[in-house]
Amino acid sequence: MRRFAVALAALGVAAGIAVVPTVAASASVTSAQLNSEVSGAFSGTSTFNFGCPFVTQTFDATYTTAASGSGSLSMSGCVTLSDTSSFSYSGTFTLTAPDGATLQGTVAGPEPATGNPVVSGLSFTLTPTSGTNEFANVTGAINLTGTWTSSQLPGVPGPISGSLGGALVPGSSFSLPSGCKSLQGCNLAGLNLSGVNFSGDDLGGANLNGTNLSGADLSGANLKGSNLLGANLSGADLSGANLKGANLDNVTWGNTTCPDGTNSDNDGGTCAANL
Repeated sequence: MRRFAVALAALGVAAGIAVVPTVAASASVTSAQLNSEVSGAFSGTSTFNFGCPFVTQTFDATYTTAASGSGSLSMSGCVTLSDTSSFSYSGTFTLTAPDGATLQGTVAGPEPATGNPVVSGLSFTLTPTSGTNEFANVTGAINLTGTWTSSQLPGVPGPISGSLGGALVPGSSFSLPSGCKSLQGCNLAGLNLSGVNFSGDDLGGANLNGTNLSGADLSGANLKGSNLLGANLSGADLSGANLKGANLDNVTWGNTTCPDGTNSDNDGGTCAANL
C-alpha cells in the first residue's frame, strides 16, 4: 500500500470515528522538511539547438541541500524571442531529491542575455504537477535563479550555476480510523478525503458511504466490493481502478476520469457504464 501521512484527525472525530494518529502509514512531512529537500546551490550545463520555432534548450544540473544531500534537476523547453536581448523560457522539469523522491512539473520565466560571450540570467518558476513519496499532491513552487554562459554553438554545452529555493506546500493526507489496520475493508464513511492520493491502493470492501473523494487520485486502485453510496467523485481520477461489485448508487460525478480512461462528462454524466 502506498504510504500516506497523518492530518485529518479532527475530521474523523467530526464524523463520529475515533482516529488514532499513530496508525498512519508514515509521519507527516512539514513544509520546512519538504522545502529543505529542494533548496540549495546548483551547477551543471545547458545546451541549445535550433527549433521550437526559435531554439530548444535543455538544462542538466545537480544541487546540494543544507544537509549536504545531493539531488538532480533536468529541464527541457523552448526559448522565445521578444527582441534582441529579451528571451523567455518555458518547458517541463524533473527533480530528483536526495532521498530518491521525484517531482515533475512545468517551468517558465525570463532569460535575458547580455555581453560577449553571451551570459543569460535565469529567473524561473518551477510549478509541480506530480510527484512521488513526500512530493505526492504538493502545491506551491520552486524558484530558480542563476546564470548560463552560452557556448554560442548549437549542441555544445555551456556552464550554469545558481540556487533553488523551495516554496512547496505538502499535499493532502489523513489518518486511518481506529480499528483499521489497512484501507481494505476500512470504514471511511463521511470523511473528507478530497485530493488524497490513493493511486494503486487496496480499498477493496471499504465503506465510503457519503465520503468526499473529489479530486482524489484513485488511479489503479482496487475498489472491488466497496460501498460508494452517495460518495463525491467529482474531479477524481479512477483510470485503471477496479470497481467490480462496488455500490455506485447516488454517486456525484463531474469531470471524473473513468476506469476506462474516458470522462464522465462525455459518458452521460456517469462512469457506471465505463468501468
